[in-house]
Amino acid sequence: MKDISDCSLCQLINEGSEKAYTEVYNRYWASIYLVAKNRTRDNEIAEEIVQTIFFNLWRRRTSVQILDSFQPYLAKAVKYEIINYYARSKHRENYLEWLSKYRNQLDFTIEEELDAKFLSEIIERTVCVLPEKCQLIFRLRVESGYTQKEIATELEISEKTVETQLLKARKRIRTVLGTSGTLKALLIFLNI
Repeated sequence: MKDISDCSLCQLINEGSEKAYTEVYNRYWASIYLVAKNRTRDNEIAEEIVQTIFFNLWRRRTSVQILDSFQPYLAKAVKYEIINYYARSKHRENYLEWLSKYRNQLDFTIEEELDAKFLSEIIERTVCVLPEKCQLIFRLRVESGYTQKEIATELEISEKTVETQLLKARKRIRTVLGTSGTLKALLIFLNI
């Protein structure tokens, strides 16, 4: 596969060839990582960005069109993924700042503390009925503070599987709790 052009590799990827995909990954991972690392100045964030780019390449494999080289396509993908990363980070920071201000401005009454305890019990009961794998992934993320990558490594599964299981847990908890602003802030605070 090393002698095949990017255009031919793209055609093979369009047809679902994992070998062609792996070849593109091997050809471009390091250069894309360096660009992401130089712009973010963080190894872990750069790795996450690169993995997202390659995940999206595979997810969109049937519609990707490369005429000459993957380099321009991947360069643009890095640019947009970095922008998206910082937008998500800023959004999360705003919510955490709001939550911090909200907490500091209130003196919790006994009733509010009981509500918080009741809410925690509802979340725990909801998590307990999730499938075993989903429950384990949720607990590693929320209770132990693992990143999706760390969970994938720990459980020897793909990051996509981790993402899917967290999405399943999030949807179930949101269904049980509803979608009020306070509950959304709680879910963001829990990082789920």
